[in-house]
Amino acid sequence: MIKCLKDYEPTEVEGILSTLALALLPSPDETPRPHWQPIEEQILREVKSKLEIKGESPQNDARFLGFLSSELATAALANSNTEAIKERIGQSGLLKKSLYQIEFTKDFKQDFLSMGVRPNQVEDTIQDADKFEHFFQAEKTEVSFSIFMKAHEDFTSLVIAKRKGYHLIPTAAWKVYFAKVDCKGLLPIETLRAFAGHYGVEFKLRTHEPAKFFLNVEFPFDAGDEELGLQNLIEWPIEKDQFGDFLIKKDDAAKKWRVGFAYFVNIDRYLRDIRVSQEEYTQKRSQHVRK
Repeated sequence: MIKCLKDYEPTEVEGILSTLALALLPSPDETPRPHWQPIEEQILREVKSKLEIKGESPQNDARFLGFLSSELATAALANSNTEAIKERIGQSGLLKKSLYQIEFTKDFKQDFLSMGVRPNQVEDTIQDADKFEHFFQAEKTEVSFSIFMKAHEDFTSLVIAKRKGYHLIPTAAWKVYFAKVDCKGLLPIETLRAFAGHYGVEFKLRTHEPAKFFLNVEFPFDAGDEELGLQNLIEWPIEKDQFGDFLIKKDDAAKKWRVGFAYFVNIDRYLRDIRVSQEEYTQKRSQHVRK
C-alpha cells in the first residue's frame, strides 16, 4: 500500500497510478517525461525510498514499474468490472505477462510451423521474457503492439505481437543468433531493428525514403487509397522468398495511414542461417562432450 494514496478511492488510485506508469514507460518517439503533479511527486519519493532506488537506470525503472503494476492491480481489483479492467490495463501494457491471452491466427501457425516454430515456444517467450516493450500504450489503436525477447545460450527468441486490450496476437517469431546479428544487450525494438537490418529487404512507404525497417510513421490518404489499400502504399522488389510483417491501419477520422511497424525478411537467407547456426551449435556441443 502506498501511504500517500490511503485517503483516495480505488478508482482514483487506479487513475493516478495508470497515468504515472504510462509516463514512465518507454516511448517509440522518445517523448520527454512530463512535469509531475504534486501527488505523483509524493508517490515517486515514497516508492523510491521503499525500494531503496537511487539514481535513474533501466533496471531501476523496471523495479519501479513492477511495484506500480502490483499496486495498480490491487486498486483495479477493488472495482467490480474485472473484464473491463483487464482490457484497460492490458492495453496500457501494465498487465502481468501471464495474464495476457495469446491468440494464434491460422496464417501465423501456417507460416511459422513451417519454419519449426511451435506455439508453446512462442508462449514461453512471452510469459518468460527477459525483456519486453509495449508500444502505443496510452490509446486503444489498431497499431498497438508488443515485443518479447528471451535469451538462450547462442540466440535470442523474439516475438512480435499485436495488442488489443489483454489479447496478444503474434505476427512473427524469430530466432536471432548472436553469431549472425550483433544484438547482445539491446532492447527488443533495437533487436528487431538489427534483425531487419541484417535479413531485411529495402522497400518504400509512400512519402518516406526507402528503408528496411519503419517504426511509428504516418502519412495522409491519397487518391485511390480506398480501392487499392496497401497495394498503393508499399513499393518493394517482389520476390517469392520474402515475408512481410507489418501493422498498417487506416485512421478514417484523421484521414491518414498509421504504421506501427513494417519490415520484410528474406526468408531463404534467414532459414539458411538458422540451419547453419544449429549445425555449428550441435558440433560445438558434441566436441565439448567428447572432451
